[in-house]
Amino acid sequence: MRVGAWSPATALPFEARINAVTLWTGSEMVVWGGVGPCGRSATCGDGGRYDPKGDSWQLMLPDPVVVGRFGHSLVWSGTDVLMWGGLCGDTGTEPCTAGAKYSPAGDRWITLSESSPLAPRTFHTASWTGEEMVVWGGRDATNGAMLADGARYDPINETWTPTSPIAAPYARRYQSAVWTGTEMIIWGGDGGDRLPNDGGRYDPARDRWTPLPVAGAPAGRFHHTAVWSGSEMIIWGGQGCDGGVQVCGDGARYVPATDAWIPISPRGAPTARSGHTAVWTGTQMIVWGGSGASGGLCEVGGIYDPATDSWRPVTSQGQPALRGDHGAVWTGTRMVIWGGFAGEFPVADMAGYTP
Repeated sequence: MRVGAWSPATALPFEARINAVTLWTGSEMVVWGGVGPCGRSATCGDGGRYDPKGDSWQLMLPDPVVVGRFGHSLVWSGTDVLMWGGLCGDTGTEPCTAGAKYSPAGDRWITLSESSPLAPRTFHTASWTGEEMVVWGGRDATNGAMLADGARYDPINETWTPTSPIAAPYARRYQSAVWTGTEMIIWGGDGGDRLPNDGGRYDPARDRWTPLPVAGAPAGRFHHTAVWSGSEMIIWGGQGCDGGVQVCGDGARYVPATDAWIPISPRGAPTARSGHTAVWTGTQMIVWGGSGASGGLCEVGGIYDPATDSWRPVTSQGQPALRGDHGAVWTGTRMVIWGGFAGEFPVADMAGYTP
C-alpha cells in the first residue's frame, strides 16, 4: 500500500446495496442489511466480514429472525455484533420487533431478549459502553412519531434498562452519536418540525443527561458525520443548514472538558455534502464521498487535522467510482470504502485509501 494513494480491494461477495450498516471489530469490517433489491426483496437480510490483511470476505450466516432489514443499528461488544431496530420484511415496511446477536466465532445468530421497553424504531443511534448497548431516539416504526427515549441492553444478563428522560434531548431521528469512553454524546438530527442544533451527553453510570451548549454550535442538520478524536467530537457536513434542503460545507468541534464548541476552518475544506462518510485515523478525520449542492456526487474528499485546524485534499487519482450512502471504516492503516449509490444503481465494489 502506497502512502497517499488508493488501492483496489476484493469486491463484496453479495448483491450491491445502499444504507447497509458497517462496523469495525478491531480486525474485520462487518457489513449487514441495507436496501437492495436483494433477490426479490427490497431489503437485504445478509452480510459479510471483510479481513483487510488477507483482502478476503467471509459470508455471514443469514439472520433467522427476518428476511431483510434496514434503518437498524449495529454495535461491537468485543466478542459479538449486536443488531437492533429498523424496518424488516421483503418490502421494508414492517417494524422490526426483535434484535439479534451475531457471534463471529460460531458464525451464528441468537435472538435478543424481546423484553425491551422501547417501541420498535428506525434511524436511531446505538453505542457500546464497554458493558451495555445504549439505544436512543429515532422514528417510531409503527406510527412515524419522533422519539426521545432510550434504553440500555446488557447482553450478559439479557436485560433492558430505560434511560432517564430527565434533561434528555428533543425527539429526533438521524442524529449522530459518539462514545467518549465514559459518555454517549448525541447531536443534531431531524426533529420533524425543526432541525435541532442541540444535543446531550448521557452518563450510563449515573443514568444522567447533560445538555450540550447551543452557543457556538453549527446550524442544525441531519445526514452529517461525527467522529470522536479522543478529546473532541468533530461534526462535519450534512443537510438542512438553511432549515430545509441545503447541504452543509462546515462543521465544528465540541470539547467536553470545557463544554464549548470550536469552529472548523473553512479554508481548503471539501465542498458541501451529505451522505458522505468520515473516519478518524488517530490524528486526522478523513471525509469522502456524498452528494453536493446540485445533487451530483462529490469528486474530492478532505483530510482535517484538528491540531493545526487545517484541511488537505484526499488524493483523487485512482479513486473508485464516486458515490454516496456508502460505508467506510478505518483499519488502523487505511480507510476502506465499499458499496453505496454511484448513479442510477447501487454498486458492490471496494477500495482502500492510505493517507
